[in-house]
Amino acid sequence: MPTAAEYREQLKQLLPPGQAFPRDPGTTLHDLLDGMSIELARVDDRGFTLPLEANPTTTSELLSDWERVAGLPDRCSGVLEETLQGRRNALLTKLSSTGGQSPAYFISIAAALGYQVTITEFRPFRVGRSKVGESLTNGDWQFAWQVNAPETTVVSFRVGMSAVGEALRTWGSGSLECKIRQLAPAHTVPIFAYASSSLDLLFDSGTYLLNQQSSSFAALVNFTRATTGGRFNQAGLFEMVAANQPRFDYDPITHAPLGLLIEESRTNVLIRSSEFDNAAWAKYADGSATTVITPGAAVSPDGSSNACKFAFAAGGNNLVTQNLTVTLGARSMSVWMRGVVGGEKITIDCKNTSSAGTNGQEFILTTNWQRYTVRLTTISTSGGFQFRKNNSTGGLYEFYAWGAQFEAGEAESSYIPTGASSVTRAADGANVNNLAPWYNALEGTLYAEVAAPNNTPSSGIASRAVTLLESATSYMSLYRTSAPGNGGADVVVAGTSQFNPYTKLIAPSSLSRMALAIKGNDSANAINGSVGTTDTNVVLANPVSLNIGQRVPNAFWNGYIKRVRYYPRRLTNAELMSLTAL
Repeated sequence: MPTAAEYREQLKQLLPPGQAFPRDPGTTLHDLLDGMSIELARVDDRGFTLPLEANPTTTSELLSDWERVAGLPDRCSGVLEETLQGRRNALLTKLSSTGGQSPAYFISIAAALGYQVTITEFRPFRVGRSKVGESLTNGDWQFAWQVNAPETTVVSFRVGMSAVGEALRTWGSGSLECKIRQLAPAHTVPIFAYASSSLDLLFDSGTYLLNQQSSSFAALVNFTRATTGGRFNQAGLFEMVAANQPRFDYDPITHAPLGLLIEESRTNVLIRSSEFDNAAWAKYADGSATTVITPGAAVSPDGSSNACKFAFAAGGNNLVTQNLTVTLGARSMSVWMRGVVGGEKITIDCKNTSSAGTNGQEFILTTNWQRYTVRLTTISTSGGFQFRKNNSTGGLYEFYAWGAQFEAGEAESSYIPTGASSVTRAADGANVNNLAPWYNALEGTLYAEVAAPNNTPSSGIASRAVTLLESATSYMSLYRTSAPGNGGADVVVAGTSQFNPYTKLIAPSSLSRMALAIKGNDSANAINGSVGTTDTNVVLANPVSLNIGQRVPNAFWNGYIKRVRYYPRRLTNAELMSLTAL
């Protein structure tokens, strides 16, 4: 590619001869040609770059335009697609996906994304062709196929293919599963097997593997809850789930799966929790102010037209209150609200009470439904749930409300609808009682992907994400501390702590990855890519069950369990780091 100096000399050669056109350095004409040559070289350079940008395998500057045309990033974009290499891989995969049903096709799709996989197909069990002891792969198994992938796929920084400032290594496998499921023929069931995990429970995708073979939730997990329980479904609507049925919750806005919801028992002591026009809710107003509540004025988060409209007029304090008698302790108040025009300032507080912290909070509403919460650390024996508009907040304020809740505990739980009396939601219980097919008593690694709406655990004690349980005093677990919300791991035998080396702050509502590698003379734990100090003198418990989201029968996680995995070997510290990295 010609340089600016070469262009300058070429321009000089095009000049007419004679002293009127001096070519020597320092002359005006020389400086003019020098400036022109810089632009010509720049245009030439851009022309050389254009073919590179027209090719999706080498594009850099126009990568965003390529992605826009290809509809990227899409719902399958993951950690690997945050790098330049990963974005190009995803683009090439999208452009080259012409459809197919063969193992070779899906292997090529995975390779384009940066994953090296193999595929296992299951043949039906046939007398005369199959052997005694082989899996009975009849029925639905004829439509299943298994993608075998490394435990962790790592993409390293590469000169010429990566961008300055990117991480030297990136790992993950989320986009592989998403893309394969997206392209798989509708009548087939793709199963994903990673390395050597003997138990893999993916609650946020509904995939359950025992020794790399597909199973069902009910076949592996014993689940109990003596009452109904609330959740948001895949359509983003709140609904009640029957007793003894798991709650797989979804984000009401994005509809993304959140995982298995595990909570302790809670009681909503408010009555008529969405019927704010009922006599259970008293209306007060100062001076000329008026308060009007209209039932059935809007569609609520459960999809029904049962939200009440509040109209707080100007002229004084507007109050809507339900009086309660509440014993001393920490409490949480919550309600869904949205403004009519947005910007309404509404205070939620605990009437006539004292608190170690604030007893109320003012919220500025938007026009979208949102759950607003006030957390009280310590309150007296009197109180009540109160909506309030202050004199200083202006004229007429109109807003919608639905689903009020007043409960014991330092943080809110899922909504519990009430009628003429308070309602108690029973605790969730989930465990795997049959350890024989997958548990190794000599060594192993316990892994969990979890999220909690807040950093306040159950009843002021450490909340357990997953526990290998022998008894109330002998167990091995991954947990969240009582304060300030650190994640950690421990091994306790006969009430004596054997291993509790390392904790790390985990952010509320965010995904956290935690692992505990257990071996008598070589144990360690990891949280979000960081590995603690190895312990060389640990006595192991002898568990009889794997408890999910609790210990027994307390220390509830009060949040989401996305994934639980067990490896019948002690993963190396390097494997722990890459396995738990975010």
